[in-house]
Amino acid sequence: MAWILTRRHSSLFLFLQRRIPRFNPTDTRTTSLWVSGAMGENVHEIGHISGKSAGRKFNPISYVRWLPDEKTLSFISNDTLYTVPVN
Repeated sequence: MAWILTRRHSSLFLFLQRRIPRFNPTDTRTTSLWVSGAMGENVHEIGHISGKSAGRKFNPISYVRWLPDEKTLSFISNDTLYTVPVN
């Protein structure tokens, strides 16, 4: 099975926004690609992409598919097709 997980990381300087209204720190998001066996065993990360969210929807990994050999994943990121071997 393939899993896409997205985490949001708040800025360490978020507390300054209350004191300095013009200061607007942006969140950082990390989207990672994980794989596991059919029963959830052997979970491990294949890779991840980090970036600023800045109010937009942050989803850099889409259209994840297994290739016919069942040992390679393909996905699209920023209009580019990638393939990744899964061990």
